[in-house]
Amino acid sequence: MLLYYKAQIYCIFILAILLLMCVVGIKTRNKENKLFNCLLVFAIINMCFDIASNYTVNHLEEVPPMINRVVHMAFYVSMITLFLIVYKYLVALIETELGYELKGKILSSVPYIILSVLAMILPLKYMVEETGNWSYGPALSAVYACVGIYVVLIVGLIIKYRNKISSKNKLAIILALFCELGAASFQIFVPAALTSSLGVVLLCLCMYMTVANPDAVLVGLLKKETQRADTANRAKSDFLAKMSHEIRTPINAVLGMNEMIIRESKEEDIKKYALDIRNSAKGLLSIINEILDSSKIESGKMEIVEDNYDISSLINDLYNMIVVKARDKDLELIFDIAEDIPSGYFGDDIRIRQVLINLLNNAVKYTQKGSVTLTLTGRREGENEILLYSIKDTGIGIREEDIDKLFSKFERIEEKRNRYIEGTGLGMNIVIQLLKLMGSELKVKSEYGKGSEFYFELVQKVVNEDAVGDFKERISKTTIDNTYEVSYRAPEAKILVVDDNEMNRKVFKNLIKQTDICVSEADSGKECIRKVENERFDMIFLDHMMPEMDGVETLRHMKKQLICEGIPVIMLTANAIKGAKEQYLSEGFDDFLTKPISPVKLDEMIIKYLPEELILSSESMTQDDKEEEIEELPELEEFDFEYAIKILNSRDLLMSTLEDFHHMLMKLPDKLNKSRANLEDEEAIMSYRIEVHSLKSVSATVGAILLSKLARMLEVAAIQNDVEKIITLHPILLDEIEKHIARVETILPKRDNSLEAANIVVFNMHLQMLKKSLEEFDYDTADLISDEICKYQYPDNLQPLVDELQECIRDLLTEDAIKIIEKLNTYKNSGN
Repeated sequence: MLLYYKAQIYCIFILAILLLMCVVGIKTRNKENKLFNCLLVFAIINMCFDIASNYTVNHLEEVPPMINRVVHMAFYVSMITLFLIVYKYLVALIETELGYELKGKILSSVPYIILSVLAMILPLKYMVEETGNWSYGPALSAVYACVGIYVVLIVGLIIKYRNKISSKNKLAIILALFCELGAASFQIFVPAALTSSLGVVLLCLCMYMTVANPDAVLVGLLKKETQRADTANRAKSDFLAKMSHEIRTPINAVLGMNEMIIRESKEEDIKKYALDIRNSAKGLLSIINEILDSSKIESGKMEIVEDNYDISSLINDLYNMIVVKARDKDLELIFDIAEDIPSGYFGDDIRIRQVLINLLNNAVKYTQKGSVTLTLTGRREGENEILLYSIKDTGIGIREEDIDKLFSKFERIEEKRNRYIEGTGLGMNIVIQLLKLMGSELKVKSEYGKGSEFYFELVQKVVNEDAVGDFKERISKTTIDNTYEVSYRAPEAKILVVDDNEMNRKVFKNLIKQTDICVSEADSGKECIRKVENERFDMIFLDHMMPEMDGVETLRHMKKQLICEGIPVIMLTANAIKGAKEQYLSEGFDDFLTKPISPVKLDEMIIKYLPEELILSSESMTQDDKEEEIEELPELEEFDFEYAIKILNSRDLLMSTLEDFHHMLMKLPDKLNKSRANLEDEEAIMSYRIEVHSLKSVSATVGAILLSKLARMLEVAAIQNDVEKIITLHPILLDEIEKHIARVETILPKRDNSLEAANIVVFNMHLQMLKKSLEEFDYDTADLISDEICKYQYPDNLQPLVDELQECIRDLLTEDAIKIIEKLNTYKNSGN
């Protein structure tokens, strides 16, 4: 018996040390830590009462029965409390891993209360033997019952959340239960063994060694904080991506419509206002892009992707982007490019372009008079060229003490002096980080009041030894004129322009916009081949340096397939080195046009190679021609195509717009009915007003005058909040929409838009590309792919999913959209 007392004291000593280590070692007091400390305290209390009860039961003649009973009651209740705390501790561990609180925990206290009361009031008996005395009876059975209930509850939690509890925590719980149950079971069959105290100590030790010791707690806290930081970072990236999408979409529309004003307006004041709009919108887009790039760099998602590129194309793109800004401020823009440097390199030209655009934009912004100069020289080291880029300006300069501010986020130099200059202060920090990723460093020289120079070196592997040539001479021959007047028109001509740079394609289209030529675009050699296989073009302008398949490879492929027979193919290139023309002609090109593109040379090229019958003088398309076009269209009830032609000025454009109009009408009734059902809600009335306003303008554009007037009446009713009028006119509007749908369908070309008619491989590819775009928060690309997917009609079991997918993408519900894509894949793969 003395040995047992000593063992109990040792156990108390071990528990006290564990308690001290937990209290001292863990500075952060979370819920689990507090419960484990409480567990250790009650384990010590339990052992003290265990020693006391063991003494009283073995001295029945000396200890009064009431005291013996009270001591045993205290021991039993402390044992029940101990297991309640064990249960709550394990629940806390599971809640931490799940990230939310479990329901129904209040029920766990019910067996504790009931069985604690039973342990105190039920009879207690004593067994007296030579080896020692011990207690038994209904009161002790209540204790065992309570322990059993909590063990069942714990096992139930482990089973229920087995996939969400970490392996380490599961191991800790199982080991702890095994030790205590093993000790308790042994004591049930051998009451004199008195092993319950040992089981409690082993339970606490198992918990401490696996999940409750200070190191494990701190590692867990660190992991939790890391996960929280990652979640916050993802949330920030998601928010920024969504906001950029929401802002860029309307701004791009503004820029597109504004560009039409610049090109078509003859009033100088209007053009001046439009140019101000363009500059402001582009400034806003620049700020958005800077914030997104900074976020990507912070999260480690910004990567350097290297590929072959042509430096002449890069310099040409830079010039196109900066020259207008420089001329608006009457600054001289000088590109001093060494003629002897190689033209082809292996590197990330997208990031290089981004760095140079930031530096050039800053130079223009902070320079009020004088010039901005980009100088590019190189020196050879083996197979690499060390390129030295330098951007000099005659601007305000930088004080020496302010140079460090250049390298800080959201810091701007001399805020008061430069408050009129737009920008976030992120651009230079992004430049520094991008150069660091490419193994370079930005250096600065500046004299306050006289100007600055920013320069850096880049080591690039040479892949094309041909020299760049005289870039300055090419620029001098190029003029940009917003008042450009065309001398010909070719409304029946179809031209394909192929260039991987969207800016270059936009410049090309704008230069010939007033000729009424139908221009199709392709952003790669593969896209070019696909379009030429499916459509007939009168002329193709093909860029040279493109990823995957360059212009020369694309032409060879088309000639091999015999799909460009009789079509003039013009090489578009920034490579104007000596002998380039002969080289391109030998490859099979009909001619070549250098970039930057001269409008005069472009016109000469088109007039030279387009069939004569397609070329009209600028005045030859008279009103009589337009009336002939109108006569070619069938007469439709409630449609005034003569009015529509006056607006759209083209039969093809009218037919295309009618298709869009038909697509809009098909979806409109559901939207209107949804708003009509909740007219007591102000947001529903506003939604109704927006829809009928859009219907009013589009209907007028295509000549559906009656429908336009009806929509106007409903718009006025919505503005005046006249619910009764909306309710009266709503069914009439729906009836007219249905009739107009049927009318338009009689003149639209019949097309098989079923899923079976689509290329299933392409459909699968679109789904995968859409999922990737959503995962990367690239909503602009997601919108384009979604539009392609929604062009087709699907079986009854798929169409609702496709419609729901489009709704989710429009509402930026990324996770829901990805789930729908997975469902679509499941349906297709199962053969439904």
